[in-house]
Amino acid sequence: MLTGRLTRGDIIVLVVAVFFVAYLYSVYWQNARFPGEYIHVVTGDDAPKKISLLQNQVFTVNGKIGASKIQVEGGRVRFVSSPCVNKLCLHQGWLNLSGGIIACVPNQISASIIGRESRFDAINF
Repeated sequence: MLTGRLTRGDIIVLVVAVFFVAYLYSVYWQNARFPGEYIHVVTGDDAPKKISLLQNQVFTVNGKIGASKIQVEGGRVRFVSSPCVNKLCLHQGWLNLSGGIIACVPNQISASIIGRESRFDAINF
């Protein structure tokens, strides 16, 4: 029967769980561990392009509905402008971790961040 009171064992389990979650966060979600080295830009049916994250630049990529601008600065990447309606690609902000992906789906443009070690082993949707 439940009495609504925490026992010593309950408290120990909660404390261990909190420390375990904090440890996993520090190991798997910290930015410094998985830096990107370059981006792999794919546009519709065109050949993929490999662009360094070490060189600051703004470049234009032509997609299905028009030209999008992608900015690389300080080892990170973002969409600067795009002809899509909702501009969700612009709201993704800066990405810099290996395994990250920015995309403008209506314009059929995506950029994957590649590094020595990927942040994720697998992702399921």
